[in-house]
Amino acid sequence: MIRSAWIAIVICIPYVTASSVFATPTVTVTPSDGGTASVEFDSGDAEWDITLTRAVGFGGDVSFLVTAPDTDPIDMVTVVSGSGGNTNVYIRGTSPGTGVDSVDTVEDIGTGVANLIELRTINDLGEPGSSNPAIKMDSINTVVVGDDVLNDIVTTNGAITDMFVGGEFQGDVDVNGSNIEKLEVIGRIGTPSVPVTIDVERNIKRIVAGEIYADISTGASFDTQYIETTGAGALDGHFVGSLTTRILSDLGGPDRGLDIAGDLDADLTFTDRVTRPITVAGGFLAARIIKIAGRLADTGDISIGSAGLHGRILINTDNIDEDWLGDVTVGATTLSTVPYYDQTPSSIGGGAVGLVPYSFHPEACVSAHDATVTSIPTKFTVRH
Repeated sequence: MIRSAWIAIVICIPYVTASSVFATPTVTVTPSDGGTASVEFDSGDAEWDITLTRAVGFGGDVSFLVTAPDTDPIDMVTVVSGSGGNTNVYIRGTSPGTGVDSVDTVEDIGTGVANLIELRTINDLGEPGSSNPAIKMDSINTVVVGDDVLNDIVTTNGAITDMFVGGEFQGDVDVNGSNIEKLEVIGRIGTPSVPVTIDVERNIKRIVAGEIYADISTGASFDTQYIETTGAGALDGHFVGSLTTRILSDLGGPDRGLDIAGDLDADLTFTDRVTRPITVAGGFLAARIIKIAGRLADTGDISIGSAGLHGRILINTDNIDEDWLGDVTVGATTLSTVPYYDQTPSSIGGGAVGLVPYSFHPEACVSAHDATVTSIPTKFTVRH
């Protein structure tokens, strides 16, 4: 993205009352004839409302730099984009790399392309109980939030390139026309009582959080590279919800696969194949399914912790003559010999791994195949 040179006009509208303790935010427009800004103080909620309006008919990119002291909360930053070029928005503290106190909403209501190039806050992004998005722009480049994200994050035609959240992420994510390049959250994404949705039209390259309570999906023809839960602080590192994607794949970058610090309490659906590892430090919980339409590649080992495999792992569910090539390990036990492994469900946690078309599993039957019985059982169980 091309950024305009800083040839600036500074717009500073003072607001002074006997009770005011806030300094007026400053807006710098580059080029100076590329647009106008209004800055108004809402005494009702003691926050600033800022409107950034691109000049009608202006050709070329326009940049708006909003700066404010870290004691000044900002309510609305409303962007009115238009034709002729990109409208690029920067919101930060009075020095590069610093943040404003907080921002409730950044939203483009215009007809052009509006990109959030930079946003930095010391405290929250969003407003408790609000139906407004925290951000709704064409694309999001760099966002650093010191505390929580409280509302939805939406891109209408571009990526989330680099977003860091120092607290919890409590809104949905809707990325249209592009990828999540990097989303890192120190706390939880979603909560046990209010899970969120992360819907990405193209690829997911990197999502990291202390815990995840979310239903996550990519576009039908797109892939996921890396999702991690860290179990930071007092968190357990669980992933609860679901992931639907085409391939667990290598899209470039240092980390690849799923790395879950706690339990995997999620359904995973791969509509093509798994080519990168899935590592779960805890257990894979009952009633959950990992469904792989094609092959489990030899680079796609699945490792479940000693808490056990309670759910099911299904490979080649589309019955397209694909193979089970990667190792599946539960605790210290690697299932062998695949696909007709000897381990019983009870020895690995009660779950099972199957390659379609399923085969007879003699060791798991009750009574076991070829076993000698001294009395006639009232029930026989045949397992595949």
